[in-house]
Amino acid sequence: MSLVPAILRTRRSRIFLFAITVFLALILAAQVPRLIHHHEEKKVTAELDAFIAELNAKEPGWQLADIEARLAPVPDEENSAKIVLAASKLLPEKWPPEEFADMKHRQSEGKDDWLQKEDIQILSNELRRHSDALAEAIRLKAFSQGRFPFEFDKQGGRAAPKHLDDVDRVTNLSTYSAILQAYTRDLNAAVQSSLALLNVSQSLADEPNLVSQTDRMRARLGAIDAIQQALSQGELDEPLLGQFQKKLEEQVDSPLARVGISGYRAAGHLYWTNFLETIAEIRKQPSPIEVAYIAQDPIRVKRCHLYFITQTSAFLDAASLKEPDQAIRGAQLENANVRQAMALDKDLRAGILWVASCSAFFEKTLKCRAITRCAIAAIAMERYRIKHHRWPESLEALVPEFLKEVPVNPFLGEPISFKFSDDQVMIYAVEADRKFHDGKLRTSLSFTSGVNLGIRLWDPKKRPRPLSSAPVEKSVVQQ
Repeated sequence: MSLVPAILRTRRSRIFLFAITVFLALILAAQVPRLIHHHEEKKVTAELDAFIAELNAKEPGWQLADIEARLAPVPDEENSAKIVLAASKLLPEKWPPEEFADMKHRQSEGKDDWLQKEDIQILSNELRRHSDALAEAIRLKAFSQGRFPFEFDKQGGRAAPKHLDDVDRVTNLSTYSAILQAYTRDLNAAVQSSLALLNVSQSLADEPNLVSQTDRMRARLGAIDAIQQALSQGELDEPLLGQFQKKLEEQVDSPLARVGISGYRAAGHLYWTNFLETIAEIRKQPSPIEVAYIAQDPIRVKRCHLYFITQTSAFLDAASLKEPDQAIRGAQLENANVRQAMALDKDLRAGILWVASCSAFFEKTLKCRAITRCAIAAIAMERYRIKHHRWPESLEALVPEFLKEVPVNPFLGEPISFKFSDDQVMIYAVEADRKFHDGKLRTSLSFTSGVNLGIRLWDPKKRPRPLSSAPVEKSVVQQ
């Protein structure tokens, strides 16, 4: 029997087996990425589920439905939000005029210039046209709590609730009114308008949204700046100053960070949980290309979700630390997020951006607390001067008659600073760099460099601060 057919059969068998082996290898090779992808998805899913389970055990009530359930209604007869909405309806939709912006921020951002007769005339004319809105807004001085109708937005707590437009209009109205009253020497009326402005802030007291809490801080700091400008023009009524100081003391340590970030985390958690199911709505956001990229792969969605929820939880933990550990930990978390951004991980980009918003907000809460404490000390110093006809030699001299205790700089955990010059006293809080910037102070949340957080009081002999000519008239709304 010839061996050729057998050899041929063997060779064909080997070729066939080789082909089968190659085919199976190619199939297996094609499946390897899918298997790896499946393993990675399983891993990140397990990590996400484990972290959520840990939160449920450690912080029961942290999710959205629980937070919403805790937002107790405020009776209409006590609700400052009702007054804010009523005053806002009496103003034009686009108010104030654009040219007003510089007037409001001259002193609050550390600039050393002052309103002149022309500015005062413009303010007076404009506010007279809205005296009905002013009359409504001034009622807020008697309303210290509020609640707006509130629903979490579909963008995970990043969008501003609609009623914040009303809050902004009334905040501006009360701020400009107080400034006008200061420069027309209606100083006690300026204090009353500032008290109303503090209650505009309180109308957002526990609204669980970053933007809401930021607007709450702006209203409070607007009131502080208005008092600073009133004090630049003359001597205020001591009991009224004491009333304003007491209001600040009630608000200074309010948990701004916890309220805002808790709502942000809960809304963001729901957003990322429903991300793939709500992709049509998500594509309407300002960055559709980025969203579309993330939506191509569930792993990317879950990685962003996990990064967001772990980091916002870390900021909440930081908010519970003692001072100055809050500031130190907040800076560490911010630096870590910046390093993550520099790694150019496209899969995490959305999560990094979301955490950046939280980080910026956290820093603002510390700045607001620092400015508020400076204002409390400044008002106490002014009250001491009114009684004793001289400035106190130290902040300790204000305790216990004018202060319960010396206010602490939240960035350093040390008493806030003050410095005398020939014509003024500066009460300020240096930040972590401990730099004093030649007496340039601000009472705003802007990120202006080369300016300290704080407030100044002028020597009585240097009041009123200069105007180009005599004041034009008294304020448009008498208190």
